[in-house]
Amino acid sequence: MLNDAHISNALNALSYEERFGCYTGTVEIDGVLIDLMLHTDDADDLTPALRRAREVLHEFPAYHHLAEAYAAQELLPLKNDLWLEEDEPLVTEIEFKQRLTPEALVFYAEGDVVFYFQDGDLFWGHTVELMLDAADRFIHAVIAG
Repeated sequence: MLNDAHISNALNALSYEERFGCYTGTVEIDGVLIDLMLHTDDADDLTPALRRAREVLHEFPAYHHLAEAYAAQELLPLKNDLWLEEDEPLVTEIEFKQRLTPEALVFYAEGDVVFYFQDGDLFWGHTVELMLDAADRFIHAVIAG
């Protein structure tokens, strides 16, 4: 778990990025730098996205575990059915989860969060994208980019 000071330092260092139309920054978790993007609401208020970011970062290990489990549930069959190299053995659920590395978190004022993972070459270098809704349910998993 990240401590409150670590989370506050990361969120206080956000800067507005005009080209993305949101606030950006980074946070280090277990030696991995993760990009952060926070979007304002219709009134240009960052507070709801900040609240959600604090919540998710404070409990990041639990959210990370849920994200890995959801990614494996939704994408492991695709990997083993369509994305295996010639003579590559089937990938187990444990191997699948171990190869995912968190890359970015995008927070929306409505409470949705998008998790981006490096794929560990599961899908030939494509990004794994997962959507968590405001009620903490993963609702979407795709291979992007």
